[in-house]
Parts: sequence; structure tokens; C-alpha cells
Amino acid sequence: MRHRLWWDIVDADMFQTICLDREPLIRLKDPGVPLPLNCDDGDMTSSSINPKPLDVPTVMSMNIFRAQVFRILNRHFSATSGACLQSIEGVHRLDAEIVELVAQLPWYFRLDEDGKPPRLPEPLREILTWQNHILRTCVSTQRIRMYRPFLANRVEDAWENVVKAAEDALVVYRTLRLDGATTSRQKFSTQAYQVFSVAVTVAALLLVEGSLPIPDVYRLIRDMAMDLRMLENQGCLVSVATHGHQVLLKMLAFFDRRWTDPLTPDDAKHLVPDISVILGGENTTRAYMDRLSTQAQPRTPTGTVSAAGQRMAAGDEEEPSTVNPESGKPAEETLVMPESLMDSSCGDMMEGIDPELFLESIRPIGLLDWDMTGLLVDTQGK
Repeated sequence: MRHRLWWDIVDADMFQTICLDREPLIRLKDPGVPLPLNCDDGDMTSSSINPKPLDVPTVMSMNIFRAQVFRILNRHFSATSGACLQSIEGVHRLDAEIVELVAQLPWYFRLDEDGKPPRLPEPLREILTWQNHILRTCVSTQRIRMYRPFLANRVEDAWENVVKAAEDALVVYRTLRLDGATTSRQKFSTQAYQVFSVAVTVAALLLVEGSLPIPDVYRLIRDMAMDLRMLENQGCLVSVATHGHQVLLKMLAFFDRRWTDPLTPDDAKHLVPDISVILGGENTTRAYMDRLSTQAQPRTPTGTVSAAGQRMAAGDEEEPSTVNPESGKPAEETLVMPESLMDSSCGDMMEGIDPELFLESIRPIGLLDWDMTGLLVDTQGK
């Protein structure tokens, strides 16, 4: 249990390091504290522990591999005082270790060609689906953070690596949206930060780079915004849910008007406080958003993505968006309503539900399987 707690602290420290652009408070040394053992809560007693091999899935499996990711990050940061991210060579060395770790994940964290994890008996299947989401979005968003400074000049393979990371993050989100189980929808409220972080990361790429060669990327970001809005409508108290969908819709609105009414420096500046905790700190975010106001970024040759999520060839003109005279909103927003993960068909079913009812299926200590870093967003807003 002490190992679990220690590595959760290390994870939280490194998370704040990469999100707030600061030095890690904890500097790991070899051999250091052992990683948590791969065991379920029922495998532990007051006098013994019965760990399982890593090729056997447990409620702790994701935590072990996430700890390895943050251990890699911590060692590179500590050895170079953060200079590992200042050159493309340093980023390549760090990224190579992360990619190798992901490639060696055990079978139950492998995805098929449709992005779905293996089918396992309940409740383990649902737990591993969410663990896949946490682990892969954690890796993907960090890979994008590392390569983002090199996108302006398209340094070496930075753009290709960013696109691949964005695709990986969106694949696991699609899988979550296909899971209609009531308990899965309830757990979604604890994952609001993860959803918001992926959506903001991808939306920022689309907004600043001008295009992203991922099918339906616009629609997927909009889906995420609608899922967060549904959480707010259901009374979710997570600040990311209550504010996140507004931020995402604002970013998409900026993208829609990029040719007819480009962002001003003030527009870009006002976005920074809302998304800096995701993109890597205020200075990093401001530098990236400055590319919007200067319009200095090169456009990718793959064309762009229309407001409806459709790819457009270079040189094609996008039809101007129309306004619904009854609602005063763009017609697309009025007519295109994606089916939310927290579908309103649940009605009032969500209201008054005791959280213990849906935490029971993953056992009390299973809370450590969920990502708790969304607390950082709350503290930043106070």
C-alpha cells in the first residue's frame, strides 16, 4: 500500500511538472522505491501479499505502467533540469523510451484494429476499458506537449508524431462512447479531466495548425464538448465539466471563423488561462497561441477540416455558416447534436444516486485506478 501511495505522489508531481512548466519536486534515484505490485485488493492481507504476473490484469495494472511512464519523464527531467525538451534530439530520446514502453504493454492493454481492448468478463472488462483511456490519453497528450514547440517550422518528424499521438487519444475515446453501460456513464464524471485534456489538446492543434488529417476530428471534439455539457446538466460538481464544454465550443467557434474573422491578439490571449493547465503552463501556452495572432504558422498540405468535420482539399472554399433565425445560433449547432456519452435518455436516473453504488463494483481501493489529477484544475481556479 505504501508503494501505491508513493507512486501516486510521484505521478501527481510529474503531472504538475509537465502541465505547469516547473521543476519536479521529487527526483527519483536508482534503485528507488519499487513499483506497486500487480495485485487486486483481495490479494492483500495484514500479513501477506499475493501478487500476480504482469500478464494477468488487475485493478492495479494501469497504475504500474503509468508509474513507469512518469519514472521515465522524471529521470529525463532530473538529469537535464528540463533541457531534454529544448531540442528535437532530446525529445526524440525521451519519446523513444515512452513509445517502447507502450509497445511492450501486456495483451490486455493492446487494442485491435478498431481501437477496442480485448473482451473480458465483467467487471474487469469495464475497469480495463477505463484504464486504457487513462493510460493512453496520459501518454498521447504528453507526446503532443513535447513535440508542439517544433511544429511551427515542421522540424523533422514532429508533425507526424503529433498526429499519431492525437489519433491514439481519440481512438480510446471512441471506444468509451460505444460503451452504453449505466455504470460506465456514471464513472465518466470522474474522467471529466481526461476528456477535457484530450479535447483541448486536439482542438488547439486544429485551431493553430489550421488542419489535422484525422477523419471527423471536428465532430469528435464537439462530441467531447457535448459530453461535458451533459455532465453539467446532470449536476456534476467537477469544474472541468461545468466550464470545459464552453471552452471547447469557443475554440471551435474560433476555428469556424478563421478565414472570415481571424483571431485578434486579445482573443488568443484570453484563451490562455482556460487551457494553459492542459498545454503545459502559461508561458508555453501563450507562445503557442501567439502563432494564431501572427498567422505565421505554415498550413499542412493535407487540406483542412470543415466545420462539419469534413476534410477539404487545398484551395476549396468552405460554405459560410448560416444562422438559425429562431435560435440565433449557427445552423450547425442547432441541427447537429451528437449523441452524448451521458445521454439524456437517462432522464432523472442520475439524480440522487449514491456514488457508493457504482464505486462498489471496483472495490474501495480501486479508486486509485482512476486519474485524480483533475484536482489540479480545481486548485488553479482558486
